[in-house]
Amino acid sequence: MYYTYDQNNSGGSFTIDGSVCEVVIIEADTAEQANAKAETIGIYFDGVDKGIDCPCCGDSWVRNYGKGTDEPEVYGKSVYEVKKGLFRNQAHIYRLDGSKEVVNIRDN
Repeated sequence: MYYTYDQNNSGGSFTIDGSVCEVVIIEADTAEQANAKAETIGIYFDGVDKGIDCPCCGDSWVRNYGKGTDEPEVYGKSVYEVKKGLFRNQAHIYRLDGSKEVVNIRDN
C-alpha cells in the first residue's frame, strides 16, 4: 500500500531537500510502518507541540492512520496524472524495495 504525506507550509515555508518535498509517498505494509519510515527520511510529527511549526498554521506533517492506496496518489489521483499547483511541484516516492523515485508533477 502507498501512504501519502502532504506537507503543510507551516510558517509560510516548506522543507525541500534531497529527502522530502511538498509531497512524499511511502510504500509500506501498514500505516505504522509508513510513519516509521517517514521519520527516518526527515518527516516529523507533532511539530506545533514540539515548537517547530507555527501554531496558527498547524503541523507541517500529519501521521497516516488509514489503509493507504493501491497506487501512489495525491488527493485521489495518480501521482503521474495530478496537475502541478502553487504548492505542488514534485513528489518523492519511497518503495518497499528501498528505491526512491522523484516525480515532477506535470504542468497540464
